[in-house]
Amino acid sequence: MFYIIGSALEEEVLDHAGIRAASDIVIATSSDPDNVFISLSAREKNPAIRIHARAESEVGVRHLHLAGADRAISSYKYSAMRIAAAIGRPAALDFLSIIFPGGKGVSIEEVRVLESSPLIARTIAQIEQEYPRMRIVAMKRGGSEEIAIAPEPQTQFETDDLLIAVGVEDSLKRLAEMAA
Repeated sequence: MFYIIGSALEEEVLDHAGIRAASDIVIATSSDPDNVFISLSAREKNPAIRIHARAESEVGVRHLHLAGADRAISSYKYSAMRIAAAIGRPAALDFLSIIFPGGKGVSIEEVRVLESSPLIARTIAQIEQEYPRMRIVAMKRGGSEEIAIAPEPQTQFETDDLLIAVGVEDSLKRLAEMAA
């Protein structure tokens, strides 16, 4: 496993880690000011990088977005939402714990349909019938920002569609291979 021991607050450490060529960075220190500083440094060194950051407060979330973070998540807010879900919707929370990493052979996958994919012009219903125990639960059309939840079964796949599927790992792997 590749790793570097050092502080991301030091720009040389970010350089040594390959920040200029990285597609994503996760910033998760326990300090909002440090996370903002690292976000600014990462964005300066690689304007195209996707920045995922942890915040301690709602103000931290706002500052991280101002510093260029693509995704900023408040750990306290997320934890509170999980606790509330455990009380109000325990079965739904149990389902989510199955499909996220460490689940019971079931997972969630994000797949992009490439230009030469045999998925193009086929329907969601056809693919779901072909791949057992797998469902397309959401879809983002090409360059659109809107995500369609539970898209219609007769929807045909097009180049650059982004699919979100839930299912057994074998079916998800086959779907990803077919999309590429």
